[in-house]
Amino acid sequence: MNRKNIIAIIPLVLIALLSSCINDDSTEVEYYNDAAITSFTLDKVDRTIYTKNSKGKDTVYVSSLSCGGYTFSIDQNSGRIFNLDSLPTNMHINKCLVKIYTKNSGYIYIKNLNNDSLKAVLETDSIDFSVPRTLRCYANNGAWYRDYVVDVRVHKEAEDSVYWKQKSDNADIAKLKQMKAIHFNGKVLAYGEDNGTYKVFATENTDGNSWKQLSLPETSYLSMTSDGNLLYALSADAKLYGSIDTEQWTEISQNTQLKTLVAASRTEIYAMSTDGKIMKSSDQGATWTEDNLDSDAGMLPEKDFNGITTASLTNSDIDKVVLIGNRNDTNNPTSVVWSKVVDTTMPSKTQSWMYQEYSEGNRHQAPALESLCVTTYNKGLIMIGGDGLGTVRAQAFDRILFSYDNGQNWWSDDRFYLPQNMKSSKTSFALVSDSNNYLWLLCGETGQVWKGHLSQLTWQ
Repeated sequence: MNRKNIIAIIPLVLIALLSSCINDDSTEVEYYNDAAITSFTLDKVDRTIYTKNSKGKDTVYVSSLSCGGYTFSIDQNSGRIFNLDSLPTNMHINKCLVKIYTKNSGYIYIKNLNNDSLKAVLETDSIDFSVPRTLRCYANNGAWYRDYVVDVRVHKEAEDSVYWKQKSDNADIAKLKQMKAIHFNGKVLAYGEDNGTYKVFATENTDGNSWKQLSLPETSYLSMTSDGNLLYALSADAKLYGSIDTEQWTEISQNTQLKTLVAASRTEIYAMSTDGKIMKSSDQGATWTEDNLDSDAGMLPEKDFNGITTASLTNSDIDKVVLIGNRNDTNNPTSVVWSKVVDTTMPSKTQSWMYQEYSEGNRHQAPALESLCVTTYNKGLIMIGGDGLGTVRAQAFDRILFSYDNGQNWWSDDRFYLPQNMKSSKTSFALVSDSNNYLWLLCGETGQVWKGHLSQLTWQ
């Protein structure tokens, strides 16, 4: 008789021994033929912790983590046991203590990793769950059993960390000057000037390796924005075009007051005028009027325009539009920030543009950086830039800044960093986020394409 059969009859032997010790005249023992695991939990599991000590040096240590709070689902039909909420990274699941409860005090065995031999499971046994393992539950009469496959899931990425993946380098993107990027209709678009001609290249936001050049209505200077329904492009001769698919373009209007598109809410489009004012259109670009400001128009940005629109967290009908850019004044150590609240259902409640002046002593101002680039991400704003302008002592791409309050204050955030092997022009690059919570970093001169994400935002 092989080992497997010997183990399988152990419950029967135990039952027989127990029965022989009981006086039939005084006690009646009932045995059951149904087998089921009713509860499965992990006890404490070791975890490797990577951190920094008080002197800022990398430190590694092992700590024991209580895993009783991670619920394991038991699918009785398919015989699967698994945790929907994955364990943190760097867990030592090759050495786990478990607590298993069964129906009517059934017996639990585990299959060997290399063959079908069985071993009884005790609470003091350390079990390797680095791969799915098969548990066998015997009914307490030994006549029936049921198998379960246990899958202990562990996150491969640490929580609150940005991970970057490099895509194929792109020669077309490498050539672009004054590069910008925008996300529209499931695509990431990179556009800029190449030897006097403006070009646009697009990739699906699930790809990043293959880019297609789009046909454009104009090859002169272009600026772009989107209200979510239409993609707008403004040419150097002030012609405004619209597209619903990035392929077919329709001329909407021509207004010689318009210089460059800067932003859009769900109900309005915004452009800078030739005389340094903000123009708006409430009819998808057909007509334009000067928009209202609460401060001196002389404090509006003059270059490196970034327009970001986010929906209010408390009212889905409200859009918050933020405009960030630089002044031509090289003595100004900060970029300038303006914002506007748009009521998409009641235009009469839409507010004027507000200049977000930095308070005295504020140490978290947005620095004036060459070719400043800002995008929205994780309910906030992210900023990168080239070398510091004027009196700002900063090197290109030395850090990512994050704002939690629509650009009023900016912090270095340890969760966000640029790829270690990133190489780019200091004056032509782009950073944009897509609808799937991914960041895209496009690099002039090298054509590097990076796709990144904050781990917990893309966990499935």
